[in-house]
Amino acid sequence: MARQRGSRWPGLVKIRGQQVSRTFATEAEAKAWEDRERLKYADSTFSARLGRVSVQTAADVWLEVRKDDVAASTYATDSVVIGILPSGLLKRQIRGIKPQDLQLLVDSWRAEKSAATVRRYCDCLCAFFKWSARRGYVVSDPMKAVEIPRRKKTMHAISPLTEGQIEAMAKGLRDFDAAVVRVLAYSGVRWGEARALRVADVQLTSNPPHIQVKRSQPEGKPEKAPKSGRMRVVPLAKVLVPVVEELSRGKTGDDYLLSRNGKSQIWRGRFTRSTKWEEISGGRTIHDLRHSAACNWLRRGVPVNVVQSWLGHADLETTAIYTTYLGMGIDLAAYERMNG
Repeated sequence: MARQRGSRWPGLVKIRGQQVSRTFATEAEAKAWEDRERLKYADSTFSARLGRVSVQTAADVWLEVRKDDVAASTYATDSVVIGILPSGLLKRQIRGIKPQDLQLLVDSWRAEKSAATVRRYCDCLCAFFKWSARRGYVVSDPMKAVEIPRRKKTMHAISPLTEGQIEAMAKGLRDFDAAVVRVLAYSGVRWGEARALRVADVQLTSNPPHIQVKRSQPEGKPEKAPKSGRMRVVPLAKVLVPVVEELSRGKTGDDYLLSRNGKSQIWRGRFTRSTKWEEISGGRTIHDLRHSAACNWLRRGVPVNVVQSWLGHADLETTAIYTTYLGMGIDLAAYERMNG
């Protein structure tokens, strides 16, 4: 501790080569503050120099870094959220932002916007301040103490097809449309992932034969990573191998797998018109073909955690909607195993 200066006692702490100081009315207050600061920064990467920059400056750096790490739609939302932050908050030193400041902001959003919009905005702030804490702009993430509207857990309405129903649907379609149905219903890939599949992603000579889901391409948008952000491997059911072999015939590795000529891609509107989807689907969506793959894997005894991996789900809770849907079919199988 430094010596008394006039009527004030200075508190002085050196953090990673940088000095942080304050003055107090008594020596005891100064010493207590020093002890708290040393404890606070003991396991922190906080930099006093970085902490002095404005929220706007830190946000500009974050957005520049984030541009290459997230989907274009996510980056656009992040940019909008940073752009609507109060100017007073943006001008403040980032190290001085407290949970109370952010709670007031979130509460003002809740009074004006839907809960879903507020959650999206909060997702942006959570990502920004988590990054700020990791980079050393703040001591700890202030958003951790902010109350955010909870996501309502809703029961997913799914309507999967059995394997027999899949085959009945496919047999009534033209060859290419039937192949698309079978690929979606037996591999469980999402529509955007199916659009982006290349012939080189198919490994028919491996044991077991499989496809590598490396990318996704929503209609009208550029390619991006799959929803999970990671590549996954999905084994090919025996019924699907000849279908994929035929789709690959005469194409190069860079050609699209689900394409008549290797160059064009499937489009939802064309597919639904060509198949007369409204007439043949029984009220189902195309995404129900993915649900069909999951349920049929579970019916065949594939462990739920393996199904999670094949589907590319981030958590097991998402995959559990299928065990819930199947109900006693899964429970009875477990009961029979339990009783030998």
